[in-house]
Amino acid sequence: MEVCPNIAFPPRAPVTDAPSQDRAAARAIGATFYPQSGTILLSPRSDLNGIPGMAQLIHELVHAYQYATGRDAEVACKQELEPQAFAIQIAFLQDNGYDDEARRLAVKASLSGLCPLRRTPTD
Repeated sequence: MEVCPNIAFPPRAPVTDAPSQDRAAARAIGATFYPQSGTILLSPRSDLNGIPGMAQLIHELVHAYQYATGRDAEVACKQELEPQAFAIQIAFLQDNGYDDEARRLAVKASLSGLCPLRRTPTD
């Protein structure tokens, strides 16, 4: 994958590795990165002229960079990629005077980055 991903708004998005429920999730949460196609799928409601919309895009660009540089292969699960993306997104919001939104996002970020527990068979 190239470092610069495709950026698309549904339904025109050429995303082949995104199940329909994932495309629906992208519409609901704002943006999702799909590494197989190198595409960032943005919600039709995403406003890239505004700071919050730019912050969502920045978060997904961090993921594109993580995959382009092989960082995804260094983690136990993909959730471990989230803290870096959230940290950069939060810093961008704060730098642009969106402190309340940055605080709300920091709560969400505090819950990210943990791999699901794997159950091991007991004897």
